[in-house]
Amino acid sequence: LRPSSERDIGLFKTYTLLCQAYFKTEKNDSAIYFGKLAENMPKPMAKSDAASRLFNVIGAIFHSVGDYRQSKLYLEKAFNAASKQKPARPD
Repeated sequence: LRPSSERDIGLFKTYTLLCQAYFKTEKNDSAIYFGKLAENMPKPMAKSDAASRLFNVIGAIFHSVGDYRQSKLYLEKAFNAASKQKPARPD
């Protein structure tokens, strides 16, 4: 068995990909379910680039179903997580 942090990262990626796949197939309840599972994983969520992408997808899902208040909440979370990232170093 892999160490728990590697396993958590693998689960986080899997849940995020499932969230995106279900969103693209318009199965929004399943997309939100897997998005929330990914969101509740503490270690992978510490990486703000992964968090901002996940929050952006969840915000888009809520927007597509007309839940604009939840959409705004998640899009703000995405923005805040992205703002915490260190800017890329120019070459």
